Amino acid sequence: MRLLCASIYFLVGLVNLAPILGVAGRKTVEALYGASIASPELVFLMQHRALMFGIVGGLLIVAVFKPALRTLAIAVSLYSMGSFILLYVAMGVQSPALLKVCIIDAVAALLLVSARCLEKRPMALIDVPSSANL
Repeated sequence: MRLLCASIYFLVGLVNLAPILGVAGRKTVEALYGASIASPELVFLMQHRALMFGIVGGLLIVAVFKPALRTLAIAVSLYSMGSFILLYVAMGVQSPALLKVCIIDAVAALLLVSARCLEKRPMALIDVPSSANL
């Protein structure tokens, strides 16, 4: 079970890490989000956003190997993905590319919550007889 949970944390970390490719420049950011970016200032802001996602994804991946960081990593990741989903819905955005990002974030968030629940559940769900009772 620990391997499954760690694998999910790693996978969600990769999902959060993927936008770091946007640091490469305007064309990469436009390809990632399916949007045209006209100003250099907006390119800069999107590149900074890409770096922030790199931090979130990196933290989740480090937390795979450092369990003491998992609560923080999960909270940061859920806040990041959840706020994107809420903003997408609240703003009434009509973009197929951003809808795809929203769906990926929703699935990743559900996976993350599921892994955390599995990790925190009691290990034995049924009583296993001890060797003394055999």
